[in-house]
Amino acid sequence: VTIQPNSTDGKDAFVWDYSPNNNYGSTDEYTIYAWTYNGTPSVRRCLIDFDYSTIPSNAVITNAELTLFNDPNSPSTNGEHSQLSGSNEMIVQRVITSWNEQSVTWNNQPNVTTQNQIIVPASFSVHQNYNINVTSLVQDIIDNPSSSFGFQLKLQTEAYYRSVIFASSDISDSNLYPKIEICYINKSGISINNILENIKIYPNPVQNILNIENLNIINKSINIEILNLYGAIIYSKELNNNVCIDFSKYSKGLYLIRITSENFIRNEKILKL
Repeated sequence: VTIQPNSTDGKDAFVWDYSPNNNYGSTDEYTIYAWTYNGTPSVRRCLIDFDYSTIPSNAVITNAELTLFNDPNSPSTNGEHSQLSGSNEMIVQRVITSWNEQSVTWNNQPNVTTQNQIIVPASFSVHQNYNINVTSLVQDIIDNPSSSFGFQLKLQTEAYYRSVIFASSDISDSNLYPKIEICYINKSGISINNILENIKIYPNPVQNILNIENLNIINKSINIEILNLYGAIIYSKELNNNVCIDFSKYSKGLYLIRITSENFIRNEKILKL
């Protein structure tokens, strides 16, 4: 499912502590920064939400990717991502209280949760477009619709001069509208569920060897990937039998195991001790 709304259907805005009571829900800017304005330090954060009504309430989200496009014509920081004073890593968090695109401000910005928050690596070019894996956050949204109202994006370190510059759904160029692409499995597919449940991944947490068993029940070649917290693939192998993966060479922290076959994807979080 691809969702890429225009200015009529899109819901996005930035909030700005320099003008804490002003609303910026109709601007074509989608600006995340810590900068100075007229010599005064200021911070901008962004909010965005999508219509997930086409996705079943019992869906298992196998992959979700948020795409944000740089706006090179933005008046903010010359339309460029900036790391003038340090890294412009971002945090993406789930919004848990309601907000209105046409009335949200810095002073009434909604609450967020750190659950499954995503750290987005610093930009590698000044006009980079971003593809952000938000699978876990979208699963949380589908599982908790009454306390899910999209995403907040902000700098991990809100110290000027740093910026990430995108286009909103109000921009005139429709190619730059923010979009989200979602793959999911409907839980009513019992045979797929049985396959998913029979695949064993242990131990978790893991120190040395991670075992993945019962892959042979699929009778087809599958791909196993390990992703770090930044979404980078650090292990990838195609096989059709049990596998032992040496985790001793990886740093402590959370990882994502992705098992992909012709008709399903399974994601599993693994804690490395």
